[in-house]
Amino acid sequence: INRIEACETPVNSRVVQVTQSVLKDLKMDNKAYGFPATTELSEIRAHGIEGIIFGTARLEQAHKADENITFKELREGSRILSELLERWDGK
Repeated sequence: INRIEACETPVNSRVVQVTQSVLKDLKMDNKAYGFPATTELSEIRAHGIEGIIFGTARLEQAHKADENITFKELREGSRILSELLERWDGK
């Protein structure tokens, strides 16, 4: 069994700062939280690439047989990603 190392993206990194700014402007929770589970982000960070894990769905719904998101959550996620891309591209 290969062990996947824990990772962390600094809260002062650009990806965290831009995401928090977008969420704040959209009047959403913009606090950075730790995530006590394994994801592909560990592999991404191992290559020096900063990243985050975020979503608009309910975490307790994830990885279940009936995993789903609502249309509202899909729309919210689309708004967030669209705004992130606009701000990222605009630097």
